[in-house]
Amino acid sequence: SFIDSLVLAADSASNFDTMIGVSSQDSFVPLLQASAYLLKEDFLKARSLYDKYIELGKKQGLLRMSACLYADRAYCHANLGDIEGALSDVSRALSHVSPADHFDDQASTHARLSQVLSIAGRLEESERNRKIANELWIRHRSFQNRLLENLAGVERGRT
Repeated sequence: SFIDSLVLAADSASNFDTMIGVSSQDSFVPLLQASAYLLKEDFLKARSLYDKYIELGKKQGLLRMSACLYADRAYCHANLGDIEGALSDVSRALSHVSPADHFDDQASTHARLSQVLSIAGRLEESERNRKIANELWIRHRSFQNRLLENLAGVERGRT
């Protein structure tokens, strides 16, 4: 399946990094693997990797991704029945969301938090995060459209 391919691709990237001696971001590939396991609904493996590599990733230049990573780990906790752990990571994720983050990163964080909060029975908070995510996806699409218009203008200037 596609998700199995993602796991294999992350493993392959890790093997390549090891072969060429790249170790400056040794948290990146395991965090990609965690995301693949999450998509595969292997929440135990995903949570284990998040537990081991989120803090290291923040130290290795992945701070911008922290909100998304905490939200994904919260989703693992929630699906494993650890609502207390899930809500703790919801708080962590929200504390790492920044208006300076890319719109799609903010949107995916709020969308994931909406899912977690729904599982936890916090329906009003879930709905609030869903609405925030939807607004951010609209802003992201608008940004993409402006970018495409600007690129088209550059292309027209060449011909």
